Amino acid sequence: MIDDRRMIDERGRSGSTRRDRSGASEPRALANGRPGRFDSEMEQRTGFLDWMFRSRKTGRITLAQVPNWPLAVWLLTSAVIWVGHPHGRLSDVLHVLAAASLALWAGDEALRGVNPFRSLLGVAVLAGLIFFLVRAG
Repeated sequence: MIDDRRMIDERGRSGSTRRDRSGASEPRALANGRPGRFDSEMEQRTGFLDWMFRSRKTGRITLAQVPNWPLAVWLLTSAVIWVGHPHGRLSDVLHVLAAASLALWAGDEALRGVNPFRSLLGVAVLAGLIFFLVRAG
């Protein structure tokens, strides 16, 4: 049986679908009986955003996570390189450590990212790192 009352979602806004007792939903119809164009477009947009940014583990929107020690090591070594301008063996060690920690972070995100955004970010950073390492060396 379909419940004609508007549902309130977790953000406190009224929904654009009608739900039956099992939780299944159907698109909200206009007065002429056809589904509303605006409603279906909004559902597609929010569906894509949910798919792209929502964590598969917690169900929350996830852009950054803590702790991220490989990224912290990369930031620290990059800051030392940028501020200190080291020479010789220390410079070599810091550059290798920065590249290795960034590659470790990017590979981990590409393989185990909590959502497609994080996985694509890892792939993009890994591709950029490979490009710059091949170009430099």
